Amino acid sequence: MYTDRIGKAIQTASICHENQYRKNPEKKLPYISHPFAVGMMLSHYGFSEDAVIAGILHDTVEDTAMTLQQIEKEFGPVVAVMVRETSEPDKTLSWEDRKSRYIEHLRTASMEAKAISCCDKIHNMKSMIESLNAGGDIWGNMKRGKDEQIERFAMMFGIFSKDLTKEMVTEYEAALNILKERR
Repeated sequence: MYTDRIGKAIQTASICHENQYRKNPEKKLPYISHPFAVGMMLSHYGFSEDAVIAGILHDTVEDTAMTLQQIEKEFGPVVAVMVRETSEPDKTLSWEDRKSRYIEHLRTASMEAKAISCCDKIHNMKSMIESLNAGGDIWGNMKRGKDEQIERFAMMFGIFSKDLTKEMVTEYEAALNILKERR
């Protein structure tokens, strides 16, 4: 799926994430590859144009100067709500508190927000596996170690497995199992 609005979201995210890179020790990978992948996955799974746009923009409020008000003005209130639902509300909290609150919020989030989060985590896990396969030490680039990261992914699996399609849950579980094996 490609629309003018999706094209505008790609341009917006590209500008917002300019000069940002993934946590990949082997190569300097532009960060924008991640939100693009999330948007493409959502499209593959048949989600709406608004969900695809929110997937492309899902990290802009957390990691750039873009605000929810700007997203609402440019892409409408539906997209803004989805981005808000997938953003950590208070980055001043400790890692543990932020992640715990996010997981609790996910339990009652909309189906679209859960799907965006699921695709986000699938792509993150697949990127981590790719880095591990290349001999990289991804855990050294993370704020918390292997056990904490895998436990967080496992907790989210419990939420996703209740509400999302079998195809999405299967892809998530496969990535999680590989990551567990690669500890």
